[in-house]
Amino acid sequence: MIDGKAVDGLSIYNIGGNNYFKLRDLGNALGFTVDYDADSNTAIVLSKGSTAVYQNAFVKLLEDVNEKRRADMASEVTFDGFEDYLQHHRGEVEITQAEIDSLMDLNHPGKATLTRAEALEDVDLYFRALHYSYGAYYYFGEENFQKAENTIHAKLSSCKTITRDQLISLMYSNLLFVRDGHFCIAGRYEPAYESSVQYLYYYSDRSFGKDANGYYLLGESEKWYYTSCGNANAEMQPYLEKSGRVCYSLRQFCPATAAHTTDIITLTKGGETKTVSLTWSLSQSYLEDGSQVPDYHYLKSNGIALITIRRFDWNYEETMDEFVRTGSDLKNAKLIIIDARSNSGGDEDFIKNWLKSYTGEEPEQKTIISNWGTAMFDRTQAYADLGEEFAAFRTGDKDYELFQGKLLENSTPILLLTDSMSGSAGESIVTYCRTLDNCLVIGGSTRGAQLVGNVRGWMLPNSGIGFQFGQALHFIYSMENVEGKGYAPDLWCNPKTSLQSVLNMVERYDLGSAEGVAALRAQLPNILTK
Repeated sequence: MIDGKAVDGLSIYNIGGNNYFKLRDLGNALGFTVDYDADSNTAIVLSKGSTAVYQNAFVKLLEDVNEKRRADMASEVTFDGFEDYLQHHRGEVEITQAEIDSLMDLNHPGKATLTRAEALEDVDLYFRALHYSYGAYYYFGEENFQKAENTIHAKLSSCKTITRDQLISLMYSNLLFVRDGHFCIAGRYEPAYESSVQYLYYYSDRSFGKDANGYYLLGESEKWYYTSCGNANAEMQPYLEKSGRVCYSLRQFCPATAAHTTDIITLTKGGETKTVSLTWSLSQSYLEDGSQVPDYHYLKSNGIALITIRRFDWNYEETMDEFVRTGSDLKNAKLIIIDARSNSGGDEDFIKNWLKSYTGEEPEQKTIISNWGTAMFDRTQAYADLGEEFAAFRTGDKDYELFQGKLLENSTPILLLTDSMSGSAGESIVTYCRTLDNCLVIGGSTRGAQLVGNVRGWMLPNSGIGFQFGQALHFIYSMENVEGKGYAPDLWCNPKTSLQSVLNMVERYDLGSAEGVAALRAQLPNILTK
């Protein structure tokens, strides 16, 4: 193809032989441009001064993502209704310092069997703690929490004694309306991830190309265009095949209860119509559950950098500091791959510090967040040693802050890998990296644990039932609650093997040196979970 027009005689210039590279070198010397379209096995020649523009599938997708991200960042978000959920009436609820101290004692075993009075005492303290300090108390509705407490009281009124396990089940079953990925009772997080709520990613076995006429089925001798599918959850999205080809494919992203296992799609060519079947597969996360250790690796070869990080944890401060330092080391990289699959979270400050190290600027996402230093955190002295700039948070004087975000310049492609076990700070890396130009999120949607931050655990004094909740209600991009749904990638693929697919893509579209890709591939057995 020369200047956008098909030309015979260039088929000999294939990527596997020397002729293509000789033509490319000649172009560099004489001023014309030579590229290679791996998807169509075509040499692309643009003459000197040509106005024709060639973009392979990867470059086109990245430009589309950049354009959308710039438009989103330029628009102002008002987060209407947020103030309705702030805790303006905290003074109406009393909780003593002695009660807070008892909740902070996480080491006492509690009683296996409680009297009615002991159970009622724990329940009363639990709901007062929620009212006093839970960031989403008014978001989920004061009346709903009061109804839950009244129901539990009514059940306990008929009991002389109750076991700890029975009390856990009673509390849990009456709080299923709380869709908050950090909210848990005795280690049970399910309210945000019930089968009727949690979204799962299903990919299909059909791939499509795209042109001005629509999406056409790949692998056919002629272009058959997609027209319909008898599944309301089936949507066409950018897709990365195992081979590294960027194309399109239908995907389901819905609760398991709404998912199909097979479907029939309709295709057209001119006046002809035909149907073909497709099969859906449930995507797999890198790990079955979020990692509890960083499992950190940093590799560089021939301008390509790979970072794997599974948790942002203060308990591994030396490792986290090393991660932050890589930011300044990567300023001249040609390509950066960050593998954050199954990253269970931790502290997002490490992400912000990495971005500051990389760009030299403070990152700012589009978000609104309620007062961080609320109530029980103040009184546990969590902020006692922080500077005066945190005084408003310690006292609760600051109701909320609104940030409109800013887009940071970045010329190096960053490929960020995620899956359904990337949660909390493990998905904050998505929202913060999306403040950069040229960042592509690849894999599956994240966990969806973003609604309430500033999380800590407590324990009820009589039963020893542990529980946790966050105190800072916040939304990113919009007022949508993403719990159990997460943030969708820019390029979908099966997360289980996404790193291998990405390396194939890097090689296919010449995003980095073949030597660099080979060196990273050789290290995968040493850094990936067997």
